[in-house]
Amino acid sequence: MAVVAAACGSSGKKDNGSGASSPTSAKALSGDPVVIGTMFPVNAPGVNFPDLQYVAQVAVKAVNDRGGIKGRPLKWVSCDDKGDPNVAQQCANTLIKEDKAVAMVSEVGLEGATLWPFLKQANIISWFNIPIWPDDGNSPLSYPSSLGIYAHQNVGTLVPSGKPYKHVTCVSGEGPFADLICGFAKAGLAGTSNFDMVTYPQTTTNFQATAAKVVSGKPDAIVLVSADSGTASVLQALADAGSDAPILLPSSSVGSRSIDVASKNNLDVRVAGAFGLDPKVFPARKQMEADLAAYEKSVGAPPNYDKVSDNAMSMYFGITSLADILNKIDTISTDAIQAYVSKNPIRTGVTAPLDWSKSGPVAKAPRVVNVYGTPEKVQGGKLSSTGSVFQSSFPGVTPINVADAIK
Repeated sequence: MAVVAAACGSSGKKDNGSGASSPTSAKALSGDPVVIGTMFPVNAPGVNFPDLQYVAQVAVKAVNDRGGIKGRPLKWVSCDDKGDPNVAQQCANTLIKEDKAVAMVSEVGLEGATLWPFLKQANIISWFNIPIWPDDGNSPLSYPSSLGIYAHQNVGTLVPSGKPYKHVTCVSGEGPFADLICGFAKAGLAGTSNFDMVTYPQTTTNFQATAAKVVSGKPDAIVLVSADSGTASVLQALADAGSDAPILLPSSSVGSRSIDVASKNNLDVRVAGAFGLDPKVFPARKQMEADLAAYEKSVGAPPNYDKVSDNAMSMYFGITSLADILNKIDTISTDAIQAYVSKNPIRTGVTAPLDWSKSGPVAKAPRVVNVYGTPEKVQGGKLSSTGSVFQSSFPGVTPINVADAIK
């Protein structure tokens, strides 16, 4: 597997090779590679995910060192859609029609309007995607692993029992999703009587004015809508502005950078985690951490790259869980994958079981079945679990004991 993926053409496509991680494993694997693909923004203004490539490469190396796909190498190819629909169209065409990906993994669906027509035409599944676009939540080809755009509703699980926050400020970049995502947060915060929004331009790099406006309003709690790098910048600005209010986040808005900022500034950051992070509680997380430690240097991962966001977790467990399925089915095809999943709920070891044979409770998004979160808090420089149940702010959803869910 190539340690540094070379950019190919104007689409920003990156080919990460067969994934063979050593001469020994390379000799053991033979035959045509089994190709999986991913498309997400890297060199894009506002929301971007530059660290996902490292987690993906680690997962592929781990799979191939353990025998690949029935002795064939697993190959991951990615494309930087740059947050541009025109580039995204080139990416989708290349990944599906030229690279012949058998599935797309851990899609961040910001360019879903461009990608989904290609997926439907080719009858390709989107596995462990981050649901944003409507098709992510309702297409039978979609298998989301977390809440994605709906995740902010679970910040309601972070409110102290019997002590609702009366005044909450939701901080978001400007754009079509701001009202929607903050709306989910508002829906989950029962007892809040004053809920307002503060937005900033997506292209800004200076958040001081935003933070000053938030702090001047004296909210009881703050909710942030962003990806890891954006969250980190806003958190630093809030710390500089003297904010002492609890900051409520779903794990879709947090990552290694934001955790580092929160820890250094002693901010009260509370997270509703869609994936369990404590290796003492979740053996699958322990395995992920071991793989990251074993391979991260060989893939060129920088210091403090994101290992904890929903996106990072979906990428790693998306690749490893799909590899497990591909090793169990007779033929590698969409129909075979779907037939297997319809009979076998996916137990990731870090989430409640994912069972797409039953509809989830999110209106108009029945494929979103993981509607749970585990309470976590930034402490000691890490994001740690503070509870032992998967909870949900969606009506009618019964809590699940973590031990029962992962065994």
